[in-house]
Amino acid sequence: MFFLLCAFCSHKKGFAIISIISGLVALIFAALYLIWQDTAISNDCNKSVFVKPEEGDEPKEVKPNEMRYGLNGVKSKGKVYKLVDGTHAKVTKSGEVKIHSLFGNITNIMLGGGELATPPDKGWQKVFDK
Repeated sequence: MFFLLCAFCSHKKGFAIISIISGLVALIFAALYLIWQDTAISNDCNKSVFVKPEEGDEPKEVKPNEMRYGLNGVKSKGKVYKLVDGTHAKVTKSGEVKIHSLFGNITNIMLGGGELATPPDKGWQKVFDK
């Protein structure tokens, strides 16, 4: 089977087909990843951080060594970060927000996650004010 795949890929047309199929499979896995996973944050810092929950706009505290699911963003060290659906992140001992995986980083960047300079809507204001 592997031999046939290699022979097929040796032609330019075959390589293009395999590339297209691989891209489609990657998109399907990305969609499933985002659908089936809750956004989560773990706090490895020795200080509490605050998250903006998916439901409502009242910030929730995440104490040291705790984990929280179902959030849209996190505030740590005076910075607010938006996390897209399915992203798993952690607050490091130094208070930095880091995403767990390369795939999570890519989807977070592609779908508008990252540090926020201003609240995207009034539902984010309370977490900015914390």
